[in-house]
Amino acid sequence: MSLEKVREIFCDVTGLDADEVEEDSELDELGVDTILAKELARKLSVFSGRAVESSRILESENFIGLAHYIQSILDIGNDKETPSRKQSHIEPTVNQGVTGAKDPPRSAATNDTLPASVIQEAFSSTKKITDELIVDGHMGNYCGEVMPRSTELCIAYLVEAFEQLGCNIQSAKPGDKIKRITYLPKYDKFMDLFYELLREQALIEMDGSEIVRASQDCPTKSATELLEDFLQDEPSHAPEFNLVQVTGPSLADCLSGKQDGIALIFGTAQGRQRVSDLYALSPINRVWIQQLAYFLEDLVKRVPQNGQPLKIMELGAGTGGTTSTVIPVLARLGVPIVYTMTDISASLVAAAKRKYREYPFMQFKVVDVESQPDPELLRSQHIILSTACIHATRSLPISLKNIHSMLRPDGFVMLLEQTQQIPWVDFVFGLLEGWWLFEDGRHHALAPVTHWEKVMKQVGFGHVDWTAGERPEAGLQRLIIGYAS
Repeated sequence: MSLEKVREIFCDVTGLDADEVEEDSELDELGVDTILAKELARKLSVFSGRAVESSRILESENFIGLAHYIQSILDIGNDKETPSRKQSHIEPTVNQGVTGAKDPPRSAATNDTLPASVIQEAFSSTKKITDELIVDGHMGNYCGEVMPRSTELCIAYLVEAFEQLGCNIQSAKPGDKIKRITYLPKYDKFMDLFYELLREQALIEMDGSEIVRASQDCPTKSATELLEDFLQDEPSHAPEFNLVQVTGPSLADCLSGKQDGIALIFGTAQGRQRVSDLYALSPINRVWIQQLAYFLEDLVKRVPQNGQPLKIMELGAGTGGTTSTVIPVLARLGVPIVYTMTDISASLVAAAKRKYREYPFMQFKVVDVESQPDPELLRSQHIILSTACIHATRSLPISLKNIHSMLRPDGFVMLLEQTQQIPWVDFVFGLLEGWWLFEDGRHHALAPVTHWEKVMKQVGFGHVDWTAGERPEAGLQRLIIGYAS
């Protein structure tokens, strides 16, 4: 396989341009992590007809080392040794049995630059515009019209997947017994959730382990037809419908083990782009991200300036849905700021470093919120932001305790979290093992806002508050603020 062909496949998987991939480019700097290595190995294996190991990719020091490894596979009997990386690839892990980072003494703090009264005034102002942003942001009909239709789309995909796995709900008559489909044990919680959804929608009745067809008709249109209708009728919500389309047609293959959920969603350029579109463009996220940006702008304008930079860290920034909105706002304010964009994924951090290189006040760092913070991060931040991230950790108490330890005494955390379940969200992200790894007593990855308040106060936060409104959509997602002291 030629060097250029390796580069072509590499760029297809990573989303990089060919001129960004030099022969001596280190794979760390190019953002190659475990997920990308697996997808790269799969594509190279398909193209070459030989087994390519993702672990060997991760051992390569740079791009030319990777190319030599691939070429050595094709050169039978002459398997050259692949250069080792300058820094070994370390798989992100979660400390088992830890209680989170210990908070350093608060008495050694510098003078406050974030008066609590200023924070409170800015957040009170922000809360008042919740309903207005919902209406202006194409979310005013979400609970009454959009969500029922996205749920219907999920049900159509479920019915089609069940038929592929030998269970035809469509043709069954009311009262007919329906056999349970066979699926991998790791999908037990996912399937419990969607059997319950089918029951709530009156397609089935459940009595212990026995399932009986109920009276409600299945969707009369196919999932493909429903998707086309929805995209035409609700174009502003296309990002979420399109993401459902990534997993829906392959649901049966995922449940049976022929396809992998994480590779399906994050292992292809199309999948990653649709996730990025969800966080950057979809009203279900844009409304509250814009509210977050409004709050930060209002707050920074109110804060007395003493010449010292305001230190802001974003945890789990992912594909940059929040970052892309917040950073231009902060840049135009012209005040000293150090904004540290972080994620657990080295590939996403590397991509962000390239994307935001025009902003000199930005820093980039790989951070695992479930692990105790590096010493230099302790008590270092005025503000910590996190959008749709902390719920996906094993333990809210541990993650929130670690966040608390990184805040200055005058600092605060601002979380954007979904606080009500939405079927299509489970339909997509429920296929990821990480969605179900919580081990802190939760029954679902998503929790009501009162649970967040309880845990935050247990780990040391002072006052906790959140956004609210009169519209039903105001309870779907919330900005949650927790004061360090």
